[in-house]
Amino acid sequence: MTLFSLIVMAACVKPTPVETVDAEPDPVAIALAVDSGFACAAPGDGSLWCWGDNSRGQLGTGDEHPRDGPVRVPLDEVVDVSAGTRMACAVAGPERRVFCWGENRPGGVGVQAGPKPSPPVELPGVSGVELLSVNGEASCAVNAAKEAWCWGDHPWSSVDERGRRDGLASISPVRVPDLDGATDLSIGSEVCGLLPERGLVCFTPAYDATQVVDDRRVRLHLAQEIPGLAAAEQVDSWVSTSCALQAGAVWCWKSGRGEPAAPKEIPLRGPAISVAVFDEVCAQLETGAVQCFDVDHRDLTIEDQPEIVGITQIALGRDFGCGVRSDEVVCWGNNYEGQLASRSEAASQTPVRVEGLADVVQISVQDDRTCAVGRAGALWCWGDTVDKPREIPVDAVAVSTSGSHSCALDTDGAVWCWKGYSAPVKVDGIGNATSIATDDNRTCVVTADGEVWCWGSVTLLLRDLTEPGERIPSKTEVPVRIPWATDAVEVVLGPTRGCVRSGDGTHRCWGWRRPTFIDAVGLSSISLTTFGGCGLLEGAVSCWSFPSMGETQERLAVATAGAWKDVVHLDTSRADACVVHGDGTVGCVQVNLLRAPDGVPDLIPVPGLDGVVSLDQGGYHLCALTDTGDVWCWGDNKKGQLGVGAESTAFVEKSVRPVVIEGLR
Repeated sequence: MTLFSLIVMAACVKPTPVETVDAEPDPVAIALAVDSGFACAAPGDGSLWCWGDNSRGQLGTGDEHPRDGPVRVPLDEVVDVSAGTRMACAVAGPERRVFCWGENRPGGVGVQAGPKPSPPVELPGVSGVELLSVNGEASCAVNAAKEAWCWGDHPWSSVDERGRRDGLASISPVRVPDLDGATDLSIGSEVCGLLPERGLVCFTPAYDATQVVDDRRVRLHLAQEIPGLAAAEQVDSWVSTSCALQAGAVWCWKSGRGEPAAPKEIPLRGPAISVAVFDEVCAQLETGAVQCFDVDHRDLTIEDQPEIVGITQIALGRDFGCGVRSDEVVCWGNNYEGQLASRSEAASQTPVRVEGLADVVQISVQDDRTCAVGRAGALWCWGDTVDKPREIPVDAVAVSTSGSHSCALDTDGAVWCWKGYSAPVKVDGIGNATSIATDDNRTCVVTADGEVWCWGSVTLLLRDLTEPGERIPSKTEVPVRIPWATDAVEVVLGPTRGCVRSGDGTHRCWGWRRPTFIDAVGLSSISLTTFGGCGLLEGAVSCWSFPSMGETQERLAVATAGAWKDVVHLDTSRADACVVHGDGTVGCVQVNLLRAPDGVPDLIPVPGLDGVVSLDQGGYHLCALTDTGDVWCWGDNKKGQLGVGAESTAFVEKSVRPVVIEGLR
């Protein structure tokens, strides 16, 4: 699968080799292939380079180690490359033979491969290749004699009488006269080829019927000439969607249903020169612009996006992000669960304005859900299968959402909670709350008189405070006052742990065992980790670890990072520990390094950032907000959660350097 919207990105990457000393700098790519999490490029000097995910050996290095930069594949005289899901094939050598590597299920590599990744292996019996198409499960090639060969799970693979694949016979390449002379091929749930005299023909296998062809039993397959596309110039497929380019127009149809194809023309803003199909359908126009559509042919391209400046808050979910500007909310990234409040399920690299909101002052994001509070007390939530803001009937001043439930604080200090999008229920016994916190297991509030009340899982909060023989409740739906929390001003919650900050600057936290005092007065900006927590103390970062199971400690000592000075913001909520310094620069380390016995490790500076005032972490990505209202993101981008692409057709699977979200400037 070679998506031109990804190829643009690959062409812009400067291949800085990591395993050779004599490579030409900045070669010009003549063949590019991009698929799920990795990419390969042939620069025209006979070499081949791949980078990205390598969990199935798809980089051809014989190991499973991912690469942030291009690494050379051990092949010479490479003239073409094609990538599929977790595997790839290349045409190489003076005889233009096919070599494949990566995941070999179900036989997509074309040989009987072992369980471990291996370097590229030669496909037997196929040479002189001029056209190559790979999709991960099936692959096809056409040689100089115009003979077509296919291997893997395709309509012509060998099967038994029940239609099940016939071991090695279905893996090895077989001649497919139906595709002879093809000038372009695509493989999804059907195999399509541009054939001489016949035009565009697609072949769909029937999985419950077989036939014998040339002494081999194969699945019965339906061959249909796609109506109206006899002069098609290009075809591309992904799963059940196929599209073709003809005379500057793009036509698409659903495939693999056993029904006659009914192509529909996609409404373009100008003539197209290329089409690519993946989770979306994208067409490159003669003007150089790219126009994309979802599977229902709804235009996803954002034209004349209003300038959005002055972002005042950012919050990240699992694989998306949202920001607040004045009275607006904009979101970007994954949208499968409605996280962007858009009817389309397609992810968006470009920030999308959430319609139907007014004068928003606060957002709360967790996993796939977002809730927003308006200045006048209106409350909306979306995501988690709801694709537009749904008003929640609470006159709210604050909201906190978790993966399992949400709670809001109203103007009278009462608390309302709900699961999913059910009707909010008022929590009895709470009438003067000033702040609220939720996690998947519990909810806690701080009241105006400094008390802390919690409900849900409260065992750890009450340990050692009950009378002998008294049963400690594991869960309660009724708020319970935490007797040791007095003069409280803040409560912070994380999975199985939490902290209460008192007015005198002391903290008492709980983890595996009972609540324990943190031996440091004046800590602020508490951020919990999987093993304990960290806070700011006079501009330096101090961290602690909770006792192991079976241990008891009255006080927990903190380890202060001497080099982490002049810190104004701290976040250890996910896989990384990151700080913002007073000069607006950012540094990070892996969060599990904070529990090292020899103290807190040195920070790794995040390049290219200054003027940062806050940051947040998502599932596998981070974003920083600057004093100019810009948002910079880095990390994973498989669902567009880095927000790049507003002024470019490039798509990046991962970025180790921060990239600015252009649509927010």
